[in-house]
Amino acid sequence: THIAIIMDGNGRWAKKRGLPRSAGHSAGADTLKKIVTECNNMGIKYITVYAFSTENWKRPDDEVSSIMKLLEDYLRDAKNFKDENIRANFIGDLSPLSDELRSLIKEAEDGSADATGTTVNIALNYGGRDEIVRVAAQLGSLCAYMYLLCFGFIAVLFLLRAYGPGSRLLNVLLSIAVFFILPQAVVYL
Repeated sequence: THIAIIMDGNGRWAKKRGLPRSAGHSAGADTLKKIVTECNNMGIKYITVYAFSTENWKRPDDEVSSIMKLLEDYLRDAKNFKDENIRANFIGDLSPLSDELRSLIKEAEDGSADATGTTVNIALNYGGRDEIVRVAAQLGSLCAYMYLLCFGFIAVLFLLRAYGPGSRLLNVLLSIAVFFILPQAVVYL
């Protein structure tokens, strides 16, 4: 079972109660801890938490700072992941995060890598559009590399092979040529 949680509305929750937005984020983090613990107790295998999107950087600096501080505090307490047999996995573009935060993320992932309970995917600096752009760029680079490596010529219409014992095709060009193997398409010399 895989449950996805969008951590949205914490600021509005706080505002409704006359509290600063940071209090709402803190309450959301506390609630998340409880949810993850209960899901682990129930045998839920995966939880993905959308904790901080690429769009969240547009919030006021003091709010972003308080969210990052909250995350650091949460990760310093990450020994609970290991103690509760919960695996932490972070997704998203972590490069804009502070060195300290990236170090804490690595410690949380490494420290819980052997856990067999719930895996919590924590999406930080994550956005659907950004993810599509990053994946497309990676695929584009791979496709360009494969094209240059393999497809820098016209597709194979005929495959010529020196005649030898048997009529087998060697594993040459088969992975990079698209064709139907018809008797007339293979010419033995």
